[in-house]
Amino acid sequence: MKRSVLIWIIAILLVAAAGYLVFFNNTGKSDEDGIGFKLQDLNGKEWSVKELKGKRIFLNFWTTWCGYCKVEMPDLERIYQETKDTDLVILAVNVAESKQLVKSFVDNNKYSFTVLLDTGGEVSKQYNISGLPTSIFINSDGTIAEVWPGYMKYEQMLEYINNLK
Repeated sequence: MKRSVLIWIIAILLVAAAGYLVFFNNTGKSDEDGIGFKLQDLNGKEWSVKELKGKRIFLNFWTTWCGYCKVEMPDLERIYQETKDTDLVILAVNVAESKQLVKSFVDNNKYSFTVLLDTGGEVSKQYNISGLPTSIFINSDGTIAEVWPGYMKYEQMLEYINNLK
């Protein structure tokens, strides 16, 4: 009994430490700090944070096998539909899956937000992503405003988006 409690405490501390590292190692960084990237979307168009300077960015790292990622996707679509004519750019970054698998998932669910492919997982490593989903909110000046490791509800997403500068 004591051993299982100890194991749970250690597990909780490890998860908390990972969240702390993701948040505090990224918040306030900018593209000049080396957090920029170039990734292709499902149509082959190349995207980069540098080219989006002046726009607010909502990055969401996800996979098709992640249960919480799948739960978030309809809310991402809802926010995309509500904000597609604003200065907010929503980029859903798929981590380490094939283009064919991701395209099939997106098409089957009729998602219309931009999906980028991090097929080698390099960008997720660059951003210190340790769990999925993870959302990163970037101000229009290119600095990271917030990092949220884990599942987000619609209302939470909106709150972070509304706090972007």
